Amino acid sequence: MTRRFLWLRRVSLAVIVVLGIAVAAIAWLLATTSGARFAVRQAVEYAPGQLRIDDVGGTFLGGLELSDIGWVDNDIKVDVTRLSIKVGRGVLWNWRRIDVERLHIDGVVVAFPKPEPVPPAPLADIVLGALPDIRSPIAVDLWDLQTTNITIIEGADATPMTIRELSAVGQLSRSTLPLAI
Repeated sequence: MTRRFLWLRRVSLAVIVVLGIAVAAIAWLLATTSGARFAVRQAVEYAPGQLRIDDVGGTFLGGLELSDIGWVDNDIKVDVTRLSIKVGRGVLWNWRRIDVERLHIDGVVVAFPKPEPVPPAPLADIVLGALPDIRSPIAVDLWDLQTTNITIIEGADATPMTIRELSAVGQLSRSTLPLAI
């Protein structure tokens, strides 16, 4: 064997080993419960505010079940009893479109402080501007959204507003989100 051929063989073997390790790591992350738990722990660590997720079940490919979720940021507090999400496998090949086959959320409590009262401005001073043009780089198809038991609390002494059940389908494309409720 020539020296050149031996060098090419070693480099090829190293590339194959690195690619194999990368594929195995991605498969572990997406197809195992321990991989999903690891990814959720990383998300909790880097999320803004204080995020807590007590229980993780399932996989990213087969459907993820999260339980006892809490998030606090400044004076806003959100608690979720259970969240179940299943994303279509097409996301592995097309990162510009996410197919959410199922998103079920149960037991949501959102609490935020009562805003300070602001005296109304005279009608002559009110200027209506256009909403900001927010464009999503990712299109999202939402096929089955179900939320149950949503409670919104504005201030400590306010009467909570409760939504028992909400179901919808929709598609987020660029800057529009039409929902069928």
